[in-house]
Amino acid sequence: MPTIRTTLLYTGRALPDLDAISTALNARVHRLGVRLQDDGNPDPHHAIFCSPDWQISVTAAAAPLPAETFHGAMDSILSQTVIGGLGPILLDHRAHVQIDVVSVRQAATPATWLDAQRLAHAAATVVAEAEGPAAIHWEPSHQLLTGQQYAQMASEQTPWPLFANTTIARSADATKTSLRIDNAADFIGRPILFPDTDLSLDLAYAAALSFLRHAVETGAPIPDGHSFGPEDGYVVQVTHATATAALPQGSFVLRTVSSPRKHTGSRAGAMPLPTAVGLGREVVLDQTRERTRSLAISFMMLVLLPPVGLVLLFSNGLLRPSSGRTGFVAMTALAIVMVIGGYTFLNVVAEDTATLNRTAAIEVQSLAD
Repeated sequence: MPTIRTTLLYTGRALPDLDAISTALNARVHRLGVRLQDDGNPDPHHAIFCSPDWQISVTAAAAPLPAETFHGAMDSILSQTVIGGLGPILLDHRAHVQIDVVSVRQAATPATWLDAQRLAHAAATVVAEAEGPAAIHWEPSHQLLTGQQYAQMASEQTPWPLFANTTIARSADATKTSLRIDNAADFIGRPILFPDTDLSLDLAYAAALSFLRHAVETGAPIPDGHSFGPEDGYVVQVTHATATAALPQGSFVLRTVSSPRKHTGSRAGAMPLPTAVGLGREVVLDQTRERTRSLAISFMMLVLLPPVGLVLLFSNGLLRPSSGRTGFVAMTALAIVMVIGGYTFLNVVAEDTATLNRTAAIEVQSLAD
């Protein structure tokens, strides 16, 4: 089975004390039926914890990771909500802690894949509690999120928003949303597609994760043609799509039934995940805040530097609003204007002073003449 790796990023040089996490880690993984032993490595920057089935390696390094490590890691829903803050963290991080989880003797199955991620999450939570990271890179789903986002998942044994990389797309008129969870295939054999739904982002996100959770917990997906959803609410119908060239494993396709109706199949998994709903609403709120901050900076620049303000308004209209990008452009423009203004002012002052000092150019004539 491949190594499950997660990395905690730190913008300062302070790193957690690895000697002190053994007790806390064992208390955390005990709920997963695992008992770990410290190998007694005297290296303060490296620790290994073992059980008959698992090995967890924790390595601290006072060095940044190369930028290519995170290529494409900010495309998921979780990353997009805080993308303005993640960019500076990647540029400024100075240290990291890498956690590797390896199955010692178990076969590679969806069950062991999930267990390994639960162990990695337990270890990462303990390290994060010892020294809070600025961001965390969850490599199995290739997602990057802030330390604050990760802290909200600390109490969960199986944080599906973290384990499942959910990406979104909008229709041209922004009236419909499409979701897909490609790495759902690691857990249930096929990706999950939720195309062109009229549901709000938080409800669609909750429904997709609810379908995934139900399939994992029960050992089988909701049957083909059956539907699920909250009582007296929206209804989502499930189709087990056959393999295609693009999706050789097939896929689970979710489609919204626009009006509530009597369910034709399984009621299991009817209620969406509370965590997914909460994160979905947080996505919407964060996107609204990001847009508000971006537009506020743009309008301010429209007053101070009209051409730059217009450019920022157009860019935030055409691209995803980003207060980080907008603020950087605004500060750069103001800095350029200040440099040019200061240079011009100093040159004018220097020229006037030189003219006054040219005493030879002043002619003196006697009034008597």
